[in-house]
Amino acid sequence: MGKVGPKRPRTLVRRNLTEMIKTASLNTNSSSLNCLNVRASRAYLEGFKEQTLEKSKRESLESKVLANMFAKAELESTEKHLIEFKDLFAYDTQTSPNISNIQYIKIINENPDSSDTMRLVSDLILSTVTPEHQLGYVVLMGDGKTYQHLMEIKCLYGPALSKLLIFPGNWHVLANYQPVLMKIYYSAGLKELAQIAGFRGETLTSLEKSSHFKRTHQFLLQVWQGH
Repeated sequence: MGKVGPKRPRTLVRRNLTEMIKTASLNTNSSSLNCLNVRASRAYLEGFKEQTLEKSKRESLESKVLANMFAKAELESTEKHLIEFKDLFAYDTQTSPNISNIQYIKIINENPDSSDTMRLVSDLILSTVTPEHQLGYVVLMGDGKTYQHLMEIKCLYGPALSKLLIFPGNWHVLANYQPVLMKIYYSAGLKELAQIAGFRGETLTSLEKSSHFKRTHQFLLQVWQGH
């Protein structure tokens, strides 16, 4: 199998880095630190001033802590209990919690390779998502056989699933995009990069024809990241 990226240069780089680390760990004097471009810095607080809002928050915190201490000492001999100290500050807030837009449906213990199961999932999604968010349409994506089953139920139950839009998933999009990229750019430099990276024979041919999804996908990602 072909490997993306030559092995020997990576080994040499790792060895050089290891030697550098060993040298840095043995030489701890100031001259060796200067050679490694290590600069020490100190932070000073002379230029910082307390803002008006910060001052009011600090004074409020101090009064709350002091009041809590007196109340705790007063109630020690009784059976009454104060709220937790951490909850004392949690109640004093004006911010509202962020509500997530992500929803989860229950786990369905059914055969996933079935049109009936896809119909059950579609009905469950429509009944859960559409009323709450008042959506006109719901996009449902599926890969492989799932996409085929979704298209089948869309044809069989068209009016009942009119709000459901079936789209191919990310795998389908990437799988159809790979041959386009390779057809345009393979002879414009990708072939030479693949040969330098170690692709030979059948692996190079599979890269050109995009017949091995994972191999082509990893190669294109590394080419893009190294660009």
